[in-house]
Amino acid sequence: MQPRERLLMDKNWRFHLGDIHMPDCRHVWSKVRTASRGPVNPGYDDSQWRELDLPHDFVVENKFSKDSRTVEDRWPLPMTDTEQTAAASHGYLPTSVAWYRKRFRLSRRDSMKRIWLVFDGLYRDARFWLNGLYLDRHQSGYTECRIDVTDLLVYGNERATGNVLAVRVDARQSEGWFYEGGGIYRHVWMEKTDPVAVAPHGAFVWTRNLKGKGKLRVAELEVRTKIRNDTDDAVACRVVCGIVGADGRTCAQSKESLKLAPGSAEELVRPVTVRRPLLWDTDNPHLYTLVTEIIAGKKTLDRTETPFGIRTIRFDAARGFFLNGKNIKLKGVCVHQNHAGVGTAMPDRLFEYRIRQLKKLGCNAYRCAHYPHAPELLDACDRLGILVMDETRSFSSAPEFLRQHESMLLRDRNHPSVIIYSMANEEGIQNTAVGDRMMQSIRRLARSLDPSRPLTTANCDGKLWGRAVSKWLDVQGCNYCPEEYDRFHRRYPKQPMIATETSSRLTTRGVYRCDPRRGHVDAYDREVCDFVEGRMPAEAMWRGIAKRPYVSGAFVWTGIDYKGESTPYRWPTVASHFGMLDSCCFPKDISHFFRTWWSETDDMHLLPHWNWKGREGEIIDVWCYARHETIELFLNGKSQGTRRMPEMGHVSWQVPFEAGVLEARGFRDGDVVAVTRIETTGHAASIKLETDRTAIQADAEDVAVVNVSVVDDEGRTVPTAGNPIAFEVSDNARIIGVGNGDPSSHEPDKAKTRRAFNGLCQVLVQSTTTPGKIGISARSPGLVSGELSIASKRCRHRPWL
Repeated sequence: MQPRERLLMDKNWRFHLGDIHMPDCRHVWSKVRTASRGPVNPGYDDSQWRELDLPHDFVVENKFSKDSRTVEDRWPLPMTDTEQTAAASHGYLPTSVAWYRKRFRLSRRDSMKRIWLVFDGLYRDARFWLNGLYLDRHQSGYTECRIDVTDLLVYGNERATGNVLAVRVDARQSEGWFYEGGGIYRHVWMEKTDPVAVAPHGAFVWTRNLKGKGKLRVAELEVRTKIRNDTDDAVACRVVCGIVGADGRTCAQSKESLKLAPGSAEELVRPVTVRRPLLWDTDNPHLYTLVTEIIAGKKTLDRTETPFGIRTIRFDAARGFFLNGKNIKLKGVCVHQNHAGVGTAMPDRLFEYRIRQLKKLGCNAYRCAHYPHAPELLDACDRLGILVMDETRSFSSAPEFLRQHESMLLRDRNHPSVIIYSMANEEGIQNTAVGDRMMQSIRRLARSLDPSRPLTTANCDGKLWGRAVSKWLDVQGCNYCPEEYDRFHRRYPKQPMIATETSSRLTTRGVYRCDPRRGHVDAYDREVCDFVEGRMPAEAMWRGIAKRPYVSGAFVWTGIDYKGESTPYRWPTVASHFGMLDSCCFPKDISHFFRTWWSETDDMHLLPHWNWKGREGEIIDVWCYARHETIELFLNGKSQGTRRMPEMGHVSWQVPFEAGVLEARGFRDGDVVAVTRIETTGHAASIKLETDRTAIQADAEDVAVVNVSVVDDEGRTVPTAGNPIAFEVSDNARIIGVGNGDPSSHEPDKAKTRRAFNGLCQVLVQSTTTPGKIGISARSPGLVSGELSIASKRCRHRPWL
């Protein structure tokens, strides 16, 4: 029997949308048996409830409604006009109360363990009952909820019905001004440990120093281990901490004897030296594992494995950010946690998919806007080499919020990708004396739990940078206000700074004329929202950042479109237009600007498309993104002129439309070094299916992201196509969501049909536990159907309960 077990509890839940009458608080606290009524009662009949697996966002399943309500009809949101409504902020999807129930059994031997229920994320104000007994309340929609249920469980045959867990969530109250979803939208776990064990998130390792180079390099680490003794006896034990490389070899180890008093906890702090370490960086994200064992006599009481990376970070007031001593400009994006088809309930695979799409653009940094994101997101950043700004939801030192800060810090402090903590976002109080005192307390907490990372806040009042909370910050966070960069640097030359949020340009994929009626914005990077001064098109924004070495980098608002916060239009728009990528992660034209100047590619990009039937002879504004010296444009072989490419900009031509081929040639030192072209396509003829993976795991969790395009007879994507497409999959898979990136689409995310939007749509296909070939087909009237096969491979799935 393993000393520690971690069981996934995502399977076989019952769900009810809407509230159910419960006894009042007098009954709850006066008589336990009286309180055990309704859905919290183990014997409650939930046979008519819906069966489902987690993660689950019930809000994304609702129908869009212009008149949807949350708590108030009209709610002026931060930094928005008074016409902003709660409905618009939440993407016009109604919110509600909902209930979840799950039955499970435990063996008699489990009664000797310490048992925890761990909810990675619920939205929100969750209340829990186990076997009719009230457990706890967790208000935050973004932090981990961990409950010790050892005493309240039934073991073996103590009760015929086994254990019944009931959870009520109330998503009606917003924490933010953006889509937040609702329900148990992250994983649920059961953790079983010996009564003497490493405390939750109690193992921590960080790099204090790197010395030497190459074969002489030495990493000096600090390992902290917090041990709990939940018995009534003193316990003598040994704590062994080993540093294990990717090859499975232990490259360093520490051992220490310890005597724990009854019912006590103690933290050990030990130095560990690793010789010739492989460093974690953005190009080679090498990972190690801290293996911690607690041994009493010959028995191993506990064993934990904690992935981490060996690396150093430093923010310099004159030269910006350094990773392992190397100066790196942070090319970052802000991202919200939702995706087309699934809302906030994203399968693990989607986090990796999204990070890979961002990395293709040259992105090297990710801001968790505006709350702690899922652990699996940070895992993906660790594996793929993306630097992370971790962020709390609320700025306060009141007890509830200190607990939320502590939860984030403890959970995330071993991730090498996390390089900085943002403890506030655009909170006006941070510029006051009260905010000053709150930040001092928050800093004290952060330093006690993680002395290895700097702190910042995202402040959108540039004239107040350097005041109030700034003296407690390691790095000044600057939201917008680029006109204040130089002033701040002159006045506070010893404080590093970073553009925590910037740009906020608005574009819709494949749209080249603003259309307020449809809620679409053109793709020419001219439109920016006007909530706060200092918002600007991408080119001007990045030019200002790149030319200032003292600005550590920038986090562009945003990397990916998200539901809610519909800007600049309200209904029928139900999502944002801020992303470089749309909500399916299809690239917008603006993404190619960033790819050009963030990844130093020789590729070029032309916009718009060249399908303008009925507009023959009309002048079309043609842009090109590239980093070559000059660009010459040709239409059907005839030169339209040569333009010199400005640094971090674009070139353009006014071209009378004529069907055919538009070609751009990039020159360097007089030689053609790159060519790109766009063509007028034929009519929509067939459907093409593509995925980035030929095989997935048959574990009922893995997901294939299938991108769908409508193509002509020559296989070219038809950029104006809007055909309805119906999907089918074989019995060993299921469709969990569809999307097309249209911010104004009112089609359901949970469906088996979707219209293409400007030639593209997407279907998310999840495996079952049945291995074999997964067949996926797509059909539309008048088009040749598309088909795709993916292998679903037998695997060892994660243990679940």
